Amino acid sequence: MTKRVLYVDAESPPGHIPFNKGYIARLSETPGVRLSLIVREGYLSAADVSPAAIVKEIPRRLYLSRGRGKLVNRIFMLLRYLYLRRTARWGAYDRVIFAAYDEFALLLSGIRRPLLLVNHDNVRGLDSALKRFFLKKISKRHAHIVFEEYMANRMRSCGIGSVFVVRHGLQAPFAPAPPGAPEAIHERVAGAADKKIILCLSLSSADMQLMHRLVRDASFIRLLLRHNMLLVVREHGCSLAVDSPSVLRLNTFLSTAQYRNLFLRSFAVLLPYPQTFRYRVSNVLHECISNNKLCFAADIPALRAFAPYMRYPYFFSGVEELTACVADAVEKNVGDAPDKYANTEDLRTDFSEILNTNPHPNKVLKPC
Repeated sequence: MTKRVLYVDAESPPGHIPFNKGYIARLSETPGVRLSLIVREGYLSAADVSPAAIVKEIPRRLYLSRGRGKLVNRIFMLLRYLYLRRTARWGAYDRVIFAAYDEFALLLSGIRRPLLLVNHDNVRGLDSALKRFFLKKISKRHAHIVFEEYMANRMRSCGIGSVFVVRHGLQAPFAPAPPGAPEAIHERVAGAADKKIILCLSLSSADMQLMHRLVRDASFIRLLLRHNMLLVVREHGCSLAVDSPSVLRLNTFLSTAQYRNLFLRSFAVLLPYPQTFRYRVSNVLHECISNNKLCFAADIPALRAFAPYMRYPYFFSGVEELTACVADAVEKNVGDAPDKYANTEDLRTDFSEILNTNPHPNKVLKPC
């Protein structure tokens, strides 16, 4: 029996394009699913998604540029939800998936159609009494999708019963840049061809206290010098004060080709997330797994959940532990090891449970 599925991303952030492509692709190839999409106007134009699947585009006028503050952004999110409530043909679909959501705006929007809500950082809101109130309110009508079982357990511990685990999923490996393609090499990295690169792809989600200590740590810098290594940090909204030839700061735009080329040629990727990242999933970690790239991971639940899939589980809680991890990986030449990850087929995205069962049973919520 055909299931008509509507996939909506009212937020449509650029950083979620890889995730959305993965979910859309998996839904599209699922037998018996007829998929329709609602996204921001022009959002998927360069994302290799069939335009025939897009049944509606949310007008650009309902979006703001960054830097307007949480309240203003939330008001515009509410306006987008009101637009969808008025214009979407909810009754034409068996399942409606919201690829991201804001609990305040959703409750105030009055959307009564039961939805499946994908939780990115929303589970952390259960630590706040106000957000917990709104989350439990919307959970009387809507069901939830989370990426890992421990996230589902956190929601269930607060009496939110309709929670389903659908993995983030792995992307296809990056294709190497053609030999001699200058557009794939960032000019700041062009002179580092002989160095082993440890790549930190963004400081916007990083533990900045740890990063500031790391680039000033004499033992870590000596390790980099001894092994002809280079820490490349993509600053992306944050900055580090550092004066060392072994640390390269990138604060300019990276094209997709430059990003992928830098990723593939690196020795390892650094994932220095803070404890507040505990209910999120790292797309960069999934890229490491897809591309068999070694990673050094902060010892937090969001990353520890992937330890069973790592043949070389390098976790750290501070600069000293990270330095020891890097030294061990260099001495054992782990960067060149084949098959750094195992049982990755278990990480595939599977929608069968939400497609084949009723995702919206009535649940009695209890106090958290």
